[in-house]
Formats: sequence, C-alpha cells, structure tokens
Amino acid sequence: MRKILTLLLVVFAVGTVNAQKANTLTAEEVKEGWKLLFDGKTSTGWRSYNGTGFPSAWTTDGGELKFKKAEGKKGGDIVTEEEFDNYDLRMEWKISKGGNSGIFIGVKEQPDYRWAFVTGIEMQVLDNIDAADRHDPSHLAGSMYDLIDAKETSKPKAVGEWNEVRILKKDGQVTFWLNGVVTANVLLGGAEWKELVDNSKFKGSDFGKFQKGKIALQDHGDEVAFRNIKIKPITKTIGLQLYSLRDDIKNNFDGVIKAVADMGYKQVEAASYGDGRFYGMSPAEYKAKLEAVGLESLSSHTGNIPSNPDELFSDATMKWWDQCIAAHKEAGMKYLVVPGMHHPKTLDHLKKVCDLFNIIGEKCKQAGIKFGYHNHASEFTTKPEGKVMYDFMLENTDPELVFFELDIYWSVMAQQGPVEYFKRYPGRFKLLHVKDRKELGESGLVDFATVFKNAELAGVENLVVEVEQYDYKPIESVEMSLGYLLNHPYVKAKF
Repeated sequence: MRKILTLLLVVFAVGTVNAQKANTLTAEEVKEGWKLLFDGKTSTGWRSYNGTGFPSAWTTDGGELKFKKAEGKKGGDIVTEEEFDNYDLRMEWKISKGGNSGIFIGVKEQPDYRWAFVTGIEMQVLDNIDAADRHDPSHLAGSMYDLIDAKETSKPKAVGEWNEVRILKKDGQVTFWLNGVVTANVLLGGAEWKELVDNSKFKGSDFGKFQKGKIALQDHGDEVAFRNIKIKPITKTIGLQLYSLRDDIKNNFDGVIKAVADMGYKQVEAASYGDGRFYGMSPAEYKAKLEAVGLESLSSHTGNIPSNPDELFSDATMKWWDQCIAAHKEAGMKYLVVPGMHHPKTLDHLKKVCDLFNIIGEKCKQAGIKFGYHNHASEFTTKPEGKVMYDFMLENTDPELVFFELDIYWSVMAQQGPVEYFKRYPGRFKLLHVKDRKELGESGLVDFATVFKNAELAGVENLVVEVEQYDYKPIESVEMSLGYLLNHPYVKAKF
C-alpha cells in the first residue's frame, strides 16, 4: 500500500511540475510561431473599441482578463491593437450565472461602426442554462452568432469553469471549436455564407466583409473572464526571384537575403547558378545561408539548351545537366526552371527540344525535383510553321515530367490571357511569376485577382515575385510588391 501511495505522489508531483502555467507559452509553441495576446498581468495590446485607453470596468487581476459590472466604471468592448488575417486563435473563457458575452474576429474600427458586432463575426459566450438568449440555437455558447445553429454541438462547461476555444481562419475558411467540438465551419464570401447573412440580423451591413481585422472581447453587461489568449499567425508563403535585387546582391549577399527575410518573404528563387555553385557558393553553403535567416531554397533559373539541334542530346549536354541537377538537389530546391532559350524555327527542332525537356524532367524526378520552363512574351508570338511555340511545348512535353512557370506579365504583354491557358492546360502551371511593369499592382495592366481566383485550376503550388523595373529603390519596390500580395484577398496563405 505504501509503495502504491508513493508512486501516486510521484506521478502527481511530476504532473504538477509539467503543468503549463496560465498565460505562458512553451518553448515548442514559441518555435511554432505562437504569441500571447494577454500576458496575464497587464492590458498591453488591448484597448477600448474605437477608443484610446483601456476601460476601467475591465481588469487584469489574478491572471484573468475580466469584465465586471461596477458603478462608476467605464465599460465597452475591448479590441487588440493589432489586426490579423489568417491565424489559429486559442483562449479560455468562463461566464457568470445567466451571463452573455462574445469573441469577435475581423473587427474594423471607425466612427460609423459603433460596436464590434457591426463588422465582427462572433463566437457566442453564454450560460446555456440561465441566460436570456439561450432559446435561439444560433445564440448558444460556441455558435457563430445568429448564423449557424449550435443546438447539437454547444457543450459548454458549468458556470465558473473554464471553456476552451479555438478559432481557425485560413483563406476565408472559418472554423469554431468549443471544448474540442466543431460548432461552426463556413467559407466567408461563398454562397452558403451569403445565404446565412441574408437570413440574419446582419443583412445589408458591412458585417463579416473584412479579410483582415482585430479581435474583440464583448462587454454585454455580465461578468466574464478570459485567459490563455494566444495566436499563431498563418503567414502567406511568397517567394522572390533574386534577380529582382541583382545589383545589390552582387555586393552584399548576406545583407540582401536578411532584408528579404525581414520583409516577410519565405522563399527565394536563385538566378546565379554556374559550375555547380550558386552566387559563387557551394550548394550546401547557399542553402545554409538562406536557412539561417529563415528562407527556403525553393527554386532556381538556369539551363543549357543548345541552339544547335545536333548538340541537344550530346554527352556534354547530359553531363552538364547531371551536375546541375545534383547541385540543385544538394541546395534543397524543389524546382529547377529553364528561364528561356533560343527559339527554333521549325517544329522538328522544337519537338527535339521538348524531347530533351522530357529527359531532363525524368532525371529531375528521380532526384526529387520538378523541372519546368519560364516564358517571356516571345513564346506566344513565335510561331514556327504557324504553330504557337508555347502551345506546342505544352502539348509535346509530359505533364508528369515538365511543368510551366507562367510569367503573368509577359503573358499579358503578348495579349494572351493567363486564365485562358489555365483552362486550356489545367494543372500545368505549378509556379507563377507574379510580375507587373514595375511594382505589383501599380500599372493596372494585369488582372491579378482573376489569376489568383483560378490558381487551383492552374495547379499553382507557389508564387514567385519578380520585379525587373522600378519606380523606387529595388529593395523598396520588392517590399511594396510583397505588401500588395500580403494584402490581396485572393492570395492564399499557402497554395
């Protein structure tokens, strides 16, 4: 009996030591990108909705962000200082007897919006037993307020006990969990969403229209408390073709890639391969430098496509490609892309090039790399024997071995709609070169929204920004172009 008791005490002690303290993050959570929205002690990061200070009816005592009615105290909803787009949000709440409150996402502040609920989508916080609002199934705890019935899924704990919340918002899809049970799941802006809003009290308003917004906690007049409020932003994964900074990178490779990472780019595409090296570095050194600043070695532009058809399949050509593929594999790249080539004047010559592409594609596949081709405008305007060169290449290369990195801008300049090619050759465009005349979105020449809406049809896996001409310093133009994509509603967090 004594041994059993001792064992139980040891287990209890270990469990106590390992229990995570409220309003803290583990080392693993920090590594994964989580951050606290409430430090357990202060109101830092929160303020009054449409105001500047922190309402006196809200307190931060005892590790709880708490609202309590008190005579003479100022109340009102509170919001985060920061806006969020795509994220995983977690927190806990407990409600008073008969109490009502809420958690809002996508909240915007301006004088015309008097309360957070005017724009923000609400997860209801409620005492399902005694609250006055308990009779409407779309007003129960955990529900997407006034939109989605939670009669079968709303399972809050007893008054005074902590309930666990998770809200996942990614590329317009919003999912609510209460105590591990999904209580709502809907795509914002879709047909189902429009029908839900039209049948709610929010019809005809700006409710739920903002992709990016603040998080709010509601003063509904009843005592409520929150803790362990943490968020993991889901950042958009955008790559940069390093040719965009070609002059700067020659003199300061380390400084440039650090600046690129600090802007928010997650991947890079190289533009300086030669003799087994990238920017004069071994593949391993190049990869290590990128990883040290948090960049992924995604892809590279290079190639050896002899203009003489007799040299296409020579031992020298094959040897070059074998070395090239090995170097790209060592550099950790997922894609190897030919950025352009001599344009054959006959279809027989072009067919041989396509055959070479299939051979190279097979070699790349065996190395775990995808092989592709990047266009300029001339691939659309060159027509050997009356056949559009780009179409012929798409039709005479194996989709399993060769993909195409469509340069959106050059396609438009050749008066060829990108989406028409997506429809004609679905799934062939695993990379997109996102380019404009100068900074992205500035010229008005490219319908980026329609392109991004059809990215799934195209087979897009990654976006790569390229800026070749500038109205500003290159480093500024590159950052502006990233900002355009980060704020674009149709650019997904990850394709």
